[in-house]
Amino acid sequence: MPDDEGADVVEFLEAHHIEWYQTKASVFGISAGGIWLRNPDEYVKARELMTEYQRQRQIRVRAEHEEARRNGTAPTFFSELRRSPRQGVLALIAIALAAAVAAWPILLL
Repeated sequence: MPDDEGADVVEFLEAHHIEWYQTKASVFGISAGGIWLRNPDEYVKARELMTEYQRQRQIRVRAEHEEARRNGTAPTFFSELRRSPRQGVLALIAIALAAAVAAWPILLL
């Protein structure tokens, strides 16, 4: 989840006095971090709060994205490529390698 969403979740858990703890993502990105409840009995309350939060966030983020599209400031593939060409090239190389590995058995036939 984006950092701002994580901060929002932590904020509303604390505002509603729900005890939580956080685990970090692994260095290589194999396992994701998470926000966990300390008391499983608070799950129903937290789930209801989370459902309402997600509904409100969805409305807000979609409106912000639509506004950015109208203003021409929404990120596009090419704007991200211009912003970070190395990352774009590495992603394309990784895709090509994955396609080659997948096609290798077919090419051997």
